[in-house]
Amino acid sequence: MAVTVAHAFLSTIPDNPLTPTLVKPSNWNAAHVVTGTTDVANGGTGLAAGTSGGVLAFTATGTIVSSTALAASAIVIGGGAGVAPSTVTTAAGALTFLGTPTSANLAALLTDETGTGLSVFGTSPTLNTPTVSGYTESVVACGTLGVVGAAFTFVITAGTVLTAILTASTPCTFTMPTSPVAGQSFVLRLTNSATGMTTATFTSVKWPGGTAPTITATASAVDIISFVYIGTSWYGNAAQAFA
Repeated sequence: MAVTVAHAFLSTIPDNPLTPTLVKPSNWNAAHVVTGTTDVANGGTGLAAGTSGGVLAFTATGTIVSSTALAASAIVIGGGAGVAPSTVTTAAGALTFLGTPTSANLAALLTDETGTGLSVFGTSPTLNTPTVSGYTESVVACGTLGVVGAAFTFVITAGTVLTAILTASTPCTFTMPTSPVAGQSFVLRLTNSATGMTTATFTSVKWPGGTAPTITATASAVDIISFVYIGTSWYGNAAQAFA
């Protein structure tokens, strides 16, 4: 590296021809060239040259080194204190996605995706014509350890397959989920008490023929009751006395 240094002030005194070996005013006025490298402590890099397409990094001792040339579309990855950074060559479409992180650009970046359209997250997604394999619904026990008392309000946010066991000699009034959305549905496995004869009713449900089912009265009898919300009403249907 060469640096040219010129004095801010010039001398107007003519050179003395009688002293050719001494510093003359013209020597002062001339531009001076300084060659070599400037170390880090003095604001330089300590390098005589760098690598074309490389990056500079500090070593553990505080010196500066030049990395090898970065490949096209590579990303520099930090290595921590005293460790020179490395690079990772990005996949096709990665830089496009980082610049414009849309669902379409993400799909173009992935190599094993299925389906098309927008990205979907876990809370309240809207899916159009999905095909799901091996789907399993969450089973949720109502009440305390699955046992309900005289009243219980269904909650289907954690799962849509519910189980409930009636308490002996305590009829239960079930209230449908609050703030339902058209198209919501759930299934209830209702088990009578170990002594039987306990009844249950369901508020605000329309049944086939306008008649609610009578819960199977025998001890530990199982009825499966399905509900679906359409328009502004819950509709129910029962399959009973499973043995």
